[in-house]
Amino acid sequence: MRLAQIETILADLRDQERTALEALERNFADPILILKRLQILTQRRVEAEDARCAQLARVREQGRRAKQTERLFERVNNLWRRDQAAEELRRLSERDYVRAP
Repeated sequence: MRLAQIETILADLRDQERTALEALERNFADPILILKRLQILTQRRVEAEDARCAQLARVREQGRRAKQTERLFERVNNLWRRDQAAEELRRLSERDYVRAP
């Protein structure tokens, strides 16, 4: 599940919890049913928060790996450029130059 989906689910669960608490305060329904509903909502919210934490950890790990890959690419690119410059110097040093008198 994507992080945005998890955030949407969490927001929806919080709204449902708020509605259930308001119903409990106003005695709209049987308090035991409302408390059972709150218990279920709380359990779902905890599961969604756990999923959110796991997803955030994956996102952080992907970011760390991307940064490592970027650094590795820079190193390889720098080495390649250095090798190209050394090759160019070798080619230039092998040439016979005609010097002006």
